[in-house]
Amino acid sequence: MNPPAGLPTSIQHYVDGKHVDSLDGGTFPLADPVSDTPYAQVSAGTAADVDRAVQAAHRAFTEGVGRRGAAGAGEGAHPPRRPDRGVG
Repeated sequence: MNPPAGLPTSIQHYVDGKHVDSLDGGTFPLADPVSDTPYAQVSAGTAADVDRAVQAAHRAFTEGVGRRGAAGAGEGAHPPRRPDRGVG
């Protein structure tokens, strides 16, 4: 497999802040749409992978940003608004 320049040869799931393989190790080929030549293997998600992702998202919500609520979700992300200068 020779990927187009700058593209990966494998694509994993992104769960709980990490790139991870499918729990059962399953993959499928990703092909160049022009030549139909496979150039990467993609992690094939199953119901177990969805469960893992949902559990991680639930943890992040209940233990992380979700505890602050919607009003606190952006805390620290942007400087305080300056009413005397409009936005920013």
